[in-house]
Amino acid sequence: LNIGSGEEISIYNLAKKLKNIIGFDGELVIDESMPDGNPRKLLDSRKINKMGWKPTVDIDKGLESTYNWYKENIK
Repeated sequence: LNIGSGEEISIYNLAKKLKNIIGFDGELVIDESMPDGNPRKLLDSRKINKMGWKPTVDIDKGLESTYNWYKENIK
């Protein structure tokens, strides 16, 4: 089940968050010559919110938790 939080994040900002979580010291490079062909996507959570559901994990904690799970479980 994929439920959104209703908050949008760009690919670049997501990459910056992941860079910090994994401790990547390299530079993020954006190829300005390429067209911005990735349409914006934002999951609509209004229906489930009306049933009382609210997100309990923010993007930073969710990414960190997922990264740590992979570090521990995928070898």
